[in-house]
Amino acid sequence: MAKANFVKKARKDYPEHGVKKGESYWWWKFNFSRIKYISKEKPNRSQLTQSSFFSTLWAIEDGIEKRFAGHICSDDIQNELENLISEIEELKDEVQGNLDNMPYQLQESNTGQLLQERIDELENWVSDLNGIDTSIEEGLSEEELENKIEEIIEEITSTSSGL
Repeated sequence: MAKANFVKKARKDYPEHGVKKGESYWWWKFNFSRIKYISKEKPNRSQLTQSSFFSTLWAIEDGIEKRFAGHICSDDIQNELENLISEIEELKDEVQGNLDNMPYQLQESNTGQLLQERIDELENWVSDLNGIDTSIEEGLSEEELENKIEEIIEEITSTSSGL
């Protein structure tokens, strides 16, 4: 994982990144790479890895709170939950494909076992998410409704891949 560095005042303009002289910005660079990444916003952890698996996984995990913020009905929450589960299953299928494409002897190696552990953890995560009850009974006061929705979102956001 690359280390993000914060610069308080840019010494020059970086027009391709929207940074002007005197403005603050973040930069990071991967080992053995000549490319320097620059952003006005602090990079999230999915940007600081070159692993496509972790980049996708962390983008999913980090986006959970944002995707559920502002939803006020159980149908919206259920739809977002189904989308989340679909994204996790796509990642699991990709890892399964990588494992299946390995020669049989390598599937029993440390790398094969690592891929199988990732598959198992993603399946567990999907199972945990499928077990969340997003139904909301009718007749709740506005405050009770808000509390119930907050409880459901908290339950969803408290799950993670375990990876």
